[in-house]
Amino acid sequence: MKQLKKIAAAVLIAAMLGLLLPQLGVNAEALKRGSRGDLVRQLQTRLRSWGYYSGTVDGVYGAKTESAVRITHIPTGIVAQCQDEKSQLKNREKCMRVLRSRVLEMEQEKQRAATAQDRKNQVGTGDRSERIRTYNYPQGRVTDHRIGLTLHRLDAVLNGDLDEILDALITAQQSKLLQQVK
Repeated sequence: MKQLKKIAAAVLIAAMLGLLLPQLGVNAEALKRGSRGDLVRQLQTRLRSWGYYSGTVDGVYGAKTESAVRITHIPTGIVAQCQDEKSQLKNREKCMRVLRSRVLEMEQEKQRAATAQDRKNQVGTGDRSERIRTYNYPQGRVTDHRIGLTLHRLDAVLNGDLDEILDALITAQQSKLLQQVK
């Protein structure tokens, strides 16, 4: 009987998940091809849900039913609990909404942190050592410090003849990408 209740609860949770499935790492296409048992197994490995007796403010005249719900998202360790309603079903739905929003917020924070790190890496610190190119007018020299290219044709570069610099930059970028692949 307990197994049947657990399966029913997992199926109910699955119906409420909607947008949470991708954050849980559950492949929706695989679920369409699979059975309900597959869904239950996948969700049970990622969520842990249980009911408990909700307490009162002063601890007197406690509830006689397990109406409170606590759900843990196992991969992230995020816990959501709810004991606002008298019905465990309503508490479970509310708890799933809270859990979904917390997991989504965490994923968005990861995205923001990754974007901020990428921007920081692209901008750099602005130190003199991070210069890209030097134009030396007395010597008629252009030096690109990213790839170590020095040309003694400053006038041609200033007039728009950038082919030699661009070819060297493209070659350096391609070799960098190849090294990353290896």
